[in-house]
Amino acid sequence: MTKKWKQSELNRIYRDNPELKKAPLVGVDVIVVEFLKLHDVEARPPKNTSKRDGAIAGAITGAFGADVGGDAFLIQGQKTQTQQQEWTSWKQWALSHKDFPEYKAKFNGEAEAKNKEIDKTLADPAFIEKWEAYFKEARDKEFVKKQKAMKGRAYALIALFVIIGTLIGIGNSPEAQKFLNIEGSEYKK
Repeated sequence: MTKKWKQSELNRIYRDNPELKKAPLVGVDVIVVEFLKLHDVEARPPKNTSKRDGAIAGAITGAFGADVGGDAFLIQGQKTQTQQQEWTSWKQWALSHKDFPEYKAKFNGEAEAKNKEIDKTLADPAFIEKWEAYFKEARDKEFVKKQKAMKGRAYALIALFVIIGTLIGIGNSPEAQKFLNIEGSEYKK
Protein backbone atom coordinates (compact mmCIF):
# COMPACT_ATOMS: atom_id res chain seq x y z
CA MET A 1 0.00 0.00 0.00
CA THR A 2 1.57 3.26 -1.09
CA LYS A 3 0.58 6.47 0.61
CA LYS A 4 1.15 9.92 -0.78
CA TRP A 5 1.78 12.03 2.31
CA LYS A 6 0.89 15.71 2.30
CA GLN A 7 3.73 18.05 3.24
CA SER A 8 1.83 19.17 6.36
CA GLU A 9 1.50 15.52 7.42
CA LEU A 10 5.20 14.90 6.81
CA ASN A 11 6.10 17.97 8.86
CA ARG A 12 4.05 16.59 11.77
CA ILE A 13 5.63 13.13 11.39
CA TYR A 14 9.11 14.72 11.37
CA ARG A 15 8.42 16.36 14.74
CA ASP A 16 8.08 12.94 16.36
CA ASN A 17 10.52 11.15 14.03
CA PRO A 18 13.27 13.54 12.90
CA GLU A 19 15.28 10.57 11.64
CA LEU A 20 12.71 10.21 8.83
CA LYS A 21 13.76 13.44 7.14
CA LYS A 22 15.31 12.60 3.81
CA ALA A 23 18.99 13.27 3.30
CA PRO A 24 19.65 15.91 0.64
CA LEU A 25 21.34 14.72 -2.53
CA VAL A 26 24.33 16.65 -3.79
CA GLY A 27 23.97 18.24 -7.23
CA VAL A 28 26.00 17.09 -10.22
CA ASP A 29 27.97 20.35 -10.43
CA VAL A 30 29.22 19.93 -6.85
CA ILE A 31 30.21 16.33 -7.53
CA VAL A 32 32.03 17.39 -10.73
CA VAL A 33 33.95 20.10 -8.84
CA GLU A 34 35.04 17.57 -6.18
CA PHE A 35 35.97 15.02 -8.84
CA LEU A 36 38.05 17.63 -10.68
CA LYS A 37 39.85 18.49 -7.43
CA LEU A 38 40.93 14.85 -7.19
CA HIS A 39 42.61 15.35 -10.56
CA ASP A 40 44.22 18.68 -9.55
CA VAL A 41 41.88 20.78 -11.67
CA GLU A 42 40.49 23.99 -10.17
CA ALA A 43 37.35 24.60 -12.22
CA ARG A 44 34.00 25.83 -10.98
CA PRO A 45 30.72 26.66 -12.66
CA PRO A 46 30.60 30.35 -13.48
CA LYS A 47 28.53 32.45 -11.11
CA ASN A 48 25.70 34.53 -12.49
CA THR A 49 27.27 37.97 -12.23
CA SER A 50 25.39 39.57 -15.12
CA LYS A 51 23.74 42.23 -12.91
CA ARG A 52 27.01 43.21 -11.28
CA ASP A 53 28.89 43.17 -14.59
CA GLY A 54 26.13 45.21 -16.22
CA ALA A 55 26.30 47.77 -13.41
CA ILE A 56 30.08 48.05 -13.74
CA ALA A 57 29.88 48.47 -17.51
CA GLY A 58 27.06 51.01 -17.07
CA ALA A 59 29.16 53.01 -14.62
CA ILE A 60 32.07 52.99 -17.06
CA THR A 61 29.73 54.18 -19.82
CA GLY A 62 28.51 57.01 -17.61
CA ALA A 63 32.01 58.04 -16.61
CA PHE A 64 33.97 57.62 -19.84
CA GLY A 65 31.42 57.62 -22.65
CA ALA A 66 29.65 55.15 -24.91
CA ASP A 67 32.76 53.87 -26.73
CA VAL A 68 34.59 52.84 -23.56
CA GLY A 69 31.33 51.55 -22.00
CA GLY A 70 30.57 49.46 -25.08
CA ASP A 71 34.05 47.96 -24.90
CA ALA A 72 33.46 47.16 -21.21
CA PHE A 73 30.21 45.35 -22.08
CA LEU A 74 32.01 43.32 -24.77
CA ILE A 75 34.90 42.43 -22.45
CA GLN A 76 32.54 41.32 -19.67
CA GLY A 77 30.52 39.24 -22.13
CA GLN A 78 33.64 37.61 -23.53
CA LYS A 79 34.97 36.87 -20.06
CA THR A 80 31.68 35.22 -19.02
CA GLN A 81 31.52 33.25 -22.26
CA THR A 82 35.11 32.04 -21.78
CA GLN A 83 34.37 30.92 -18.22
CA GLN A 84 31.24 29.10 -19.39
CA GLN A 85 33.13 27.31 -22.19
CA GLU A 86 35.94 26.32 -19.83
CA TRP A 87 33.50 24.95 -17.25
CA THR A 88 31.52 23.07 -19.92
CA SER A 89 34.70 21.45 -21.23
CA TRP A 90 35.86 20.32 -17.78
CA LYS A 91 32.38 19.14 -16.85
CA GLN A 92 32.14 17.06 -20.03
CA TRP A 93 35.56 15.63 -19.34
CA ALA A 94 34.56 14.65 -15.80
CA LEU A 95 31.20 13.19 -16.84
CA SER A 96 32.82 11.07 -19.54
CA HIS A 97 35.68 9.90 -17.27
CA LYS A 98 35.56 6.16 -16.59
CA ASP A 99 35.81 6.64 -12.80
CA PHE A 100 33.08 9.30 -12.52
CA PRO A 101 29.99 7.04 -12.24
CA GLU A 102 31.56 5.15 -9.33
CA TYR A 103 32.62 8.42 -7.66
CA LYS A 104 29.13 9.88 -8.11
CA ALA A 105 27.49 6.73 -6.69
CA LYS A 106 29.80 6.86 -3.67
CA PHE A 107 29.15 10.59 -3.19
CA ASN A 108 25.36 10.23 -2.99
CA GLY A 109 25.20 6.53 -2.17
CA GLU A 110 24.66 6.86 1.57
CA ALA A 111 21.96 9.49 1.12
CA GLU A 112 20.16 7.44 -1.54
CA ALA A 113 20.28 4.30 0.64
CA LYS A 114 18.95 6.24 3.66
CA ASN A 115 16.18 7.79 1.55
CA LYS A 116 15.12 4.35 0.27
CA GLU A 117 14.85 3.10 3.87
CA ILE A 118 12.81 6.18 4.78
CA ASP A 119 10.49 5.53 1.82
CA LYS A 120 10.02 1.94 3.02
CA THR A 121 9.15 3.16 6.52
CA LEU A 122 6.70 5.75 5.20
CA ALA A 123 5.04 3.05 3.06
CA ASP A 124 4.83 0.47 5.87
CA PRO A 125 1.12 -0.40 6.44
CA ALA A 126 1.45 -0.34 10.24
CA PHE A 127 3.14 3.10 10.10
CA ILE A 128 0.46 4.41 7.74
CA GLU A 129 -2.35 3.03 9.91
CA LYS A 130 -0.88 4.60 13.05
CA TRP A 131 -0.50 8.05 11.50
CA GLU A 132 -3.82 8.00 9.63
CA ALA A 133 -5.53 7.27 12.96
CA TYR A 134 -3.62 10.17 14.54
CA PHE A 135 -4.57 12.57 11.72
CA LYS A 136 -8.23 11.44 11.80
CA GLU A 137 -8.37 12.07 15.54
CA ALA A 138 -6.76 15.49 15.05
CA ARG A 139 -9.29 16.36 12.31
CA ASP A 140 -12.16 15.20 14.52
CA LYS A 141 -10.90 17.32 17.43
CA GLU A 142 -10.57 20.33 15.12
CA PHE A 143 -14.11 19.76 13.83
CA VAL A 144 -15.53 19.61 17.37
CA LYS A 145 -13.57 22.73 18.31
CA LYS A 146 -14.97 24.62 15.31
CA GLN A 147 -18.50 23.41 16.09
CA LYS A 148 -18.20 24.67 19.68
CA ALA A 149 -16.90 28.01 18.44
CA MET A 150 -19.79 28.33 15.97
CA LYS A 151 -22.29 27.43 18.71
CA GLY A 152 -20.76 30.04 21.01
CA ARG A 153 -20.99 32.70 18.30
CA ALA A 154 -24.62 31.75 17.60
CA TYR A 155 -25.52 32.04 21.30
CA ALA A 156 -23.77 35.40 21.52
CA LEU A 157 -25.64 36.65 18.44
CA ILE A 158 -29.00 35.49 19.85
CA ALA A 159 -28.22 37.17 23.19
CA LEU A 160 -27.33 40.38 21.35
CA PHE A 161 -30.65 40.35 19.46
CA VAL A 162 -32.56 39.70 22.71
CA ILE A 163 -30.79 42.61 24.42
CA ILE A 164 -31.38 44.96 21.48
CA GLY A 165 -35.03 43.89 21.24
CA THR A 166 -35.52 44.39 24.95
CA LEU A 167 -33.97 47.85 24.85
CA ILE A 168 -36.10 48.86 21.88
CA GLY A 169 -39.22 47.50 23.59
CA ILE A 170 -38.45 49.33 26.81
CA GLY A 171 -37.67 52.52 24.94
CA ASN A 172 -41.01 52.47 23.13
CA SER A 173 -43.13 51.81 26.24
CA PRO A 174 -45.20 54.79 27.58
CA GLU A 175 -43.78 54.35 31.08
CA ALA A 176 -40.24 54.63 29.78
CA GLN A 177 -41.11 57.75 27.80
CA LYS A 178 -42.63 59.37 30.91
CA PHE A 179 -39.63 58.35 32.92
CA LEU A 180 -37.27 59.81 30.39
CA ASN A 181 -39.52 62.84 29.99
CA ILE A 182 -39.54 62.47 26.25
CA GLU A 183 -43.28 63.14 25.66
CA GLY A 184 -43.03 66.87 25.36
CA SER A 185 -39.58 66.99 23.83
CA GLU A 186 -38.58 67.58 20.27
CA TYR A 187 -38.04 63.84 19.73
CA LYS A 188 -41.80 63.22 19.76
CA LYS A 189 -42.54 65.52 16.80
